[in-house]
Amino acid sequence: MSNDLSTSSILSPPTSCIDMDGQRVFILMACYNGARYINEQIRSVQAQHFNQWSLIVRDDGSCDDTVQIIRCLAQEDSRIHLLDDGIGNLGVIGNFSVLMQCALDQGADYIFLADQDDVWNPEKLGVMLAAMRELEVTNGSDLPLLVHCDLVVVDEQKRMIASSFANYMKLSPARVGLGILLVRNQVTGCACLVNRAALELACPIPSGVFMHDWWLTLLCAMAGKIGYVTQPLMQYRQHATNVVGAKSYWRSKLKLLYSLDRWHTQMSDIRHSILQAGLVRERLLLRNAHLDPAVEQKLAAYANLLKISSLRRLGILKTYSIYKSTCLASLAFKLLLVIQHRDEE
Repeated sequence: MSNDLSTSSILSPPTSCIDMDGQRVFILMACYNGARYINEQIRSVQAQHFNQWSLIVRDDGSCDDTVQIIRCLAQEDSRIHLLDDGIGNLGVIGNFSVLMQCALDQGADYIFLADQDDVWNPEKLGVMLAAMRELEVTNGSDLPLLVHCDLVVVDEQKRMIASSFANYMKLSPARVGLGILLVRNQVTGCACLVNRAALELACPIPSGVFMHDWWLTLLCAMAGKIGYVTQPLMQYRQHATNVVGAKSYWRSKLKLLYSLDRWHTQMSDIRHSILQAGLVRERLLLRNAHLDPAVEQKLAAYANLLKISSLRRLGILKTYSIYKSTCLASLAFKLLLVIQHRDEE
């Protein structure tokens, strides 16, 4: 496992506000029936120490007061815009895909992704933009770059569940390699920032992608760089209607012992991640992204994993250091991978 290709670096930027020299910073918020929380979330965006931003909100067909709340806030603050495209319900990935394309068309230099139900710390934008600048100094701004941070997990009333999302989920974002990222996302969309090069590479999001944040993460990991801020910069609210949310590592593993549905879900997720790897490879080759040969080989190996026999799959995992971040999770992953049916050529 030690020969995995590193993709991430720990960033320790200053907490002071940063001058972006006229570059355009967009915050993209996808919402659906978010009336209960969206006002507090947008107010936390307005309270940011860095205030040179534009917030674009797209509603996905809410039947509550979400749109009315957004319109009222937009009347008070010219930085807030409701995207009314008349397309209707697209789901979370489609919603963010439209928002990302809109930001790209409007000349965004950097984009933050935002959920409707969280609360951001006032220093979030400034700290993450400073971290992005640090990453650009080291790698250049022409590469697809992504910066993400840790989160505090809270309940509906903002009572703390966990002080670190990464620890709660047994993630390893500070030392993550490609072999881990292919099988498990380590980046939470609402905690990430990407530059224009990443946005150009990611748009449009193709059908079949597992999740928009994982798509962005893989593209930046393969063709660029990822930076991680260990400081939790927001409250990640958990409630009954979270699309993904935070799940205790041990609780999720215990479910595998007694839930047949959980096994089926895990098997489906593995198959979906392999399909997604193929889409990432296709996009990178189509856009002529500069890829290290070892990166391309690892990506191709995982994308074609279901086209070979079950026993050969374990050899591929070992050869290319493809695994999950804990021994228990890796063991379950290997077992579920072996029993997947083989795809026809």
